Amino acid sequence: MDTDVILKRFESPDEVREFAKGRFEIVRLGGMTIGRATYQPGWCWKDDVGAASGATSCHVEHVGMVISGCATAAMDDGRIIEMKAGDIFYCRPATTAG
Repeated sequence: MDTDVILKRFESPDEVREFAKGRFEIVRLGGMTIGRATYQPGWCWKDDVGAASGATSCHVEHVGMVISGCATAAMDDGRIIEMKAGDIFYCRPATTAG
């Protein structure tokens, strides 16, 4: 039997990833994956993710909304995009010249 409506909540995620200065909760439904990230002040992708992997840019597409606080996205071309609570954003993945 197909279900017309699926309800889930981040309070009971399908997966939780804990990391230094943050937490990422994942909910899967209808063939989609939705995540909720919580970062402590000072978290920085370059230092907290990129350094461990050796990557200089994030190669993952992001669609999201800043719920509280603020966030920044640093682009490969040097632009810094500042986002605040209520902003809905799309960041395309970084590309590697090849």
